[in-house]
Amino acid sequence: MKQATEAGRQEPAKLNVNAPEITGLLEALPGYVLLIDEEHRILQTNKAAREIFGIDTKDIIGGYCPKVIHGSDKVWPGCPLEEVIQKGQPVEREVFDEKSGRWLESTISPVQGTTPDGHKIFLHTVTDITAVKQAEKIKDEFLGMVSHELKTPLTIIIGALNTAHTPGISTADVEELLKDALDSAGFLAGMVENLLELSRAKNIRSKIKTEQIDFGEIAWGVAHKFNLRSPKHKICLDMPARLPDIAVDKAKVERILFNLVENAVKFSPTGGEITIAARREGRSLQICISDQGSGITGEDQKRLFQSFEQLASERIAMQGLGLGLSACRALVEAHGGKIWVESNPGRGSNFIFTLPLWSSN
Repeated sequence: MKQATEAGRQEPAKLNVNAPEITGLLEALPGYVLLIDEEHRILQTNKAAREIFGIDTKDIIGGYCPKVIHGSDKVWPGCPLEEVIQKGQPVEREVFDEKSGRWLESTISPVQGTTPDGHKIFLHTVTDITAVKQAEKIKDEFLGMVSHELKTPLTIIIGALNTAHTPGISTADVEELLKDALDSAGFLAGMVENLLELSRAKNIRSKIKTEQIDFGEIAWGVAHKFNLRSPKHKICLDMPARLPDIAVDKAKVERILFNLVENAVKFSPTGGEITIAARREGRSLQICISDQGSGITGEDQKRLFQSFEQLASERIAMQGLGLGLSACRALVEAHGGKIWVESNPGRGSNFIFTLPLWSSN
């Protein structure tokens, strides 16, 4: 009986990991692929793995996997090989590789076969998921910022409206409370509009409806709105009596100017002067919004128009997702213009952008 059982057992197939059919299969697999044994020795690999780790074939084959991959003489603590050996089942892990600075999805699976000298073989596949992790991080940060930014104006709106219903409150106090609620509602509307513009950023150029527009009219409307909304600030216009018309989408340019003036109001001292200036520069109209705020450091200027970025120091405590400037960049570039900032700490800031002139041709 015992002899029959032993006779029925099949020895694991002996595999030549250097055989063309095996090396060809490895090359066809996506990501980085290694064949290793139970002693963490690398038996075979594909081109993608050799390139990502910058190692020649002669240096990687037969090498100690922890040394080759992680630069360590010891087995990496997160390595699932021992677990795979014990369970006989594939194990998948997400790991951060400090050597390369990448997030990797690592899977080790047992192979039905052994090397000619009897060592077990395991298929180790590695997929770079750094981009996915970065996207998840941005999403989490974005949701956190949106929740935080929504909470403050909503609290003001709810509190103001509840207080306005208090019996015996004066008409003057009710009007002040309603103004606070309206201002906060306006902030929410602007934030939603900026989010919509950014969500359309990839194909926004196709949505631009160009028409012949007088920029002076747009500037006057925005200045008038902010002079009523923020009487402690003085919004001034500095431009010729007659400017050349521009070829733009009026609603988009109003959003650009509104975002930039709103930004200047937020970060200017109470009662500061904000200037909207415009002049012709070749075939473009150059617009500049100047404030008397605290200015922006060179380091902050480098990341100023990036999505979801907020400035350091005192600006981080102010309302705003940092989406307004990102939306400005997307809208200006959709018109074929450019946008930049000129600023020094303590000397205010100049936000400058260009828009194309209207041509009858």
